[in-house]
Amino acid sequence: MKEEYETKLKEIEGRIDANRQEYGFLHDLLKQSGPELVKTVETYLWWLGFSNVVNVDEIYPQIQEEDLRVEDDRGLLVIEVKGIGGTSTDSECSQISKIKYRRCKERVAFDVFALYIVNHQRFLPPKARMNPPFNATQIEDAKNDERGLLTTYYLFRLYFNVIEGHITKSDARTALYGTGLVRFRPSGATALPGPYEIHHGGYVIIFNAKGLEVKVGDSVVLDQAGRYTGARILEIQIDGNSVESASSGDIGMKLSEPVHKDVTLWLLDGDKKGNPQQSPGGGVLKAAPQE
Repeated sequence: MKEEYETKLKEIEGRIDANRQEYGFLHDLLKQSGPELVKTVETYLWWLGFSNVVNVDEIYPQIQEEDLRVEDDRGLLVIEVKGIGGTSTDSECSQISKIKYRRCKERVAFDVFALYIVNHQRFLPPKARMNPPFNATQIEDAKNDERGLLTTYYLFRLYFNVIEGHITKSDARTALYGTGLVRFRPSGATALPGPYEIHHGGYVIIFNAKGLEVKVGDSVVLDQAGRYTGARILEIQIDGNSVESASSGDIGMKLSEPVHKDVTLWLLDGDKKGNPQQSPGGGVLKAAPQE
C-alpha cells in the first residue's frame, strides 16, 4: 500500500509539473507582481498575436512611465501593469492617462490608447477575489478619460476562450483598445437581451426577445464571469406552448447546460449554429488548468 501510494503521489506531482511548464505564464498572471508580471503580460500579448510589443521597463529603464507599448495600424497602446495585494486606488487606475497624453503630444497625433492591467488581491484564489475590482466611479472615469481597465484574471480566462474557439485572437486584440471596463465578447455572436429569469436549476431562462429570433437547435455561448461555455437550445415556449422559433415577447427557453444568475447569453451567428463544441477555426474544446 505504501509503494502504491508513493507511486501515485509521484504521478500527481509529475502532472502538476507538466501543467506548470505548459501554462507557466498563465499561472504567473495570477501570482506575480513587478517586473515579473510585466514580462508575463508581454509574453501574453505576443501569444495574442501582436507583432510589435515593447517592454519599456527593459529597453528604456530610465523612462519609468508606461510598462509596455503595443503599436499596430490602430496606433499606439500604452499599458501600465500592477500586481497588488488589494484593489486599485483612483490614482492607480488613472495614472496611465497622463502617459497617454504625453505620447499624444510627442506623436502630434491622437492615435494613442491607454490600458491599466492589474493582478489584484493576488494572495487570494482567483475565484475568491472581487471581480471586477473597480468601483462604478472608477469605471465611469475611465470611460470619460478614454482609457481601459482590465484584470489579469480576465486575461487568464480569455486564453481558454480563445483556445476553445469562442473568440478569435483578432477580436480579442481589438477589445484591448476599448474604454471603461474591458470585456471580451464571443466572436460572431449577438447578445440575447436581458435581464433573464432563471428557473429549474438554471436550465430554463425567460427573457424578452426584442426582435432577435431564436430557434430550437441554435447554439449559444454562456458568459459566466468571463468564462465561456457552449450550449444548445433544446426547447422554446411562448405562453406555455412549444414553438420551433420566436422573435418577440417573453420567451421561455430550455438549454442543454445550466446557467447562474450573472450569466450573459450570446446567440451564435451564421453557420456556427448547432455545433457549440466546434470552434470558428475548427478546434476542439480543451480543459483549463485549475484556477
